[in-house]
Amino acid sequence: WKPPAYASGGAPTKGEDGSASGLIEVMGNQVALHAVFDGHGGAGAAQLCAQEMAQWIQDAAGEVVRSDPHAVMEDVLSQACRDAFDTANEAICDAFPSAGTTATVALIFAEGMVVANVGDSSACLVVPGQGKLTTVTDDHRVDRLSDEERQRVLHCGGILSQATGQSGQAV
Repeated sequence: WKPPAYASGGAPTKGEDGSASGLIEVMGNQVALHAVFDGHGGAGAAQLCAQEMAQWIQDAAGEVVRSDPHAVMEDVLSQACRDAFDTANEAICDAFPSAGTTATVALIFAEGMVVANVGDSSACLVVPGQGKLTTVTDDHRVDRLSDEERQRVLHCGGILSQATGQSGQAV
């Protein structure tokens, strides 16, 4: 099995974006990691995640496997993403209290793929030869936040507001 290459969208427009691509090892297998981060309130949070997310996921996956040696790869990677996103949140709150980032991570392994996201950066899957585009993430948007998530964001010093486009319309 050869890890796949990837393509990402155009150049960042605000200078607050980050991305990461590489291989991590989980349960003795190579896993291709491709991630994008859309920073808000400066580039620091997105750049931090771009630099550290692969290690955070690999470390979290190791912890999951140690706690459940019989776990299957998909479950290990799913939990590792949740744990790594928690680690990222703590690191961002400490280092950049007035900034944040979305995170969309695709982990591709021999038997499948796990996609995880936080925020409103979507991931889409294109099936070669079919020309069919399928969105594989659910955006997390201000207008859909639970009370618990709203409180978490505010506790970190975040500000919740609806983004507007150039015309002033909500986006």
